[in-house]
Amino acid sequence: MPKPVTQRDYQRVLELHGRGMSRNEIAREVGRSGSTVSRMARELGLSFEHGGKVQAATQAAQAYNAARRAELARTLLDDALRLRRRLWEPSTVHAFGGRDNTFTEARLAEPPYRDKREIMAAVGIAVDKSLRLDEYDADGGVEEARSMLTAIAEGLRHMARATPAGSPTTSSAARTTPSQARTSPAEARTAPSDAGD
Repeated sequence: MPKPVTQRDYQRVLELHGRGMSRNEIAREVGRSGSTVSRMARELGLSFEHGGKVQAATQAAQAYNAARRAELARTLLDDALRLRRRLWEPSTVHAFGGRDNTFTEARLAEPPYRDKREIMAAVGIAVDKSLRLDEYDADGGVEEARSMLTAIAEGLRHMARATPAGSPTTSSAARTTPSQARTSPAEARTAPSDAGD
C-alpha cells in the first residue's frame, strides 16, 4: 500500500517545479510515481509545460509559503495567549520529599513563581517567532529594490568608466566629485541667497 501524500511532499513538488525540474525528475526526488506527482501538481495549479510558466510556478510557491507563514504566525500568537492565561489559573503542584520520599500534591490559586517565569519565557518565544514571520513577509520587496539599485549603480559606474572624459555625453556636472559638490557650513552661510530676488 503506498504511503500517504504529506504536506512536505506538496512543498517539495512546489520547490522542485519552481526550479524547472520535469515531472519525472521530481518523482525521483520525492520518491513518488509520476502520476502522483502529476496529480499533486494539478492540485497546486502547476503545469509541466515549461517556458514562462516556471516563473508563475515560483510565484505560486512563494504565495503558498507566505500563506503558510501567516497561518503559523497567527497560531503562534494564539499559543502565546493560551499560555499567558495559565499565569492566573489554578495550578496543581507535585513533590516527592521527606525522609521517606513521600509524594504530595497541592492545589494553588495560581502557579508558583518559577512556573510563571517559565510560562512567560514560552510566551515570549512564541510572540518573538510570530513577529519574525511577520517581518519576513513585510519586507515588501525591499531586498529586490536594493539589489536592483545596486545593479543600476554598477551599470552607471561601468558606463562612466567606458565614456571618455571629454566626450559630449559627459557633462561637467556629471564629472563633479562628491568632495567638489560638498559645501562647508561656513561657505553655506556666506553664499549669496537667491531667495530675495
